[in-house]
Amino acid sequence: MLFRSVKEDVKDVTVNAEATNAGASVLNTRKVALVKPDTAIEVVVTAVNGQTSTYTINVHKTAIDTTSPDDILNNVGIKVSESFASNIAVGSDVSNIINSVTSKYHFATIKIHEANGNEITSGLVKTGQIITIINVGVSKSFKIVLYGDTSGDGLINIVDLLQIQKHLTKSKMLVNEYLKAADISKNSVVDIVDLLQEQKHLVGAIVISQE
Repeated sequence: MLFRSVKEDVKDVTVNAEATNAGASVLNTRKVALVKPDTAIEVVVTAVNGQTSTYTINVHKTAIDTTSPDDILNNVGIKVSESFASNIAVGSDVSNIINSVTSKYHFATIKIHEANGNEITSGLVKTGQIITIINVGVSKSFKIVLYGDTSGDGLINIVDLLQIQKHLTKSKMLVNEYLKAADISKNSVVDIVDLLQEQKHLVGAIVISQE
């Protein structure tokens, strides 16, 4: 049995099945009214030798979910603050974020792009990537922040430590989501405390919290 969900205001669906075997035929290809919350649709396939198989599609009408993009991310464990998204474990895969949203909010659309604008569906989560959530016509984008990952490569390493040092000496300033990623102590200021926490993380003395 196959299961499909549709919005509660959908009045009918069209079943247009095709046999994978050129010699087989399909019956019950038609438009079906969705009068009840759940409708079972049978599709009969007849093989070349006359043997028939019946496949059932169960269509369930679901109430339209008006959850805001902010709340959608918050409800799957991603912390939203202004236009930033955090509380994502270092080493996470982009596909995990997509699956966590689509499995809970069936009619919401989620897209994730690299900082350069390329859309992705898998790969390492990095500072600077952009999550866009669209639900019932409302769209909002959030820039990912991994605390400690100031370079935007999805890792916390010596490169990030050097970038924080350069920021503190004003030789090369961090901005936007990369600046926020450097605020490891989360006190809205990037200072020597954040640099020390980055160092401690690299030697294994602490683990930088993403919460």
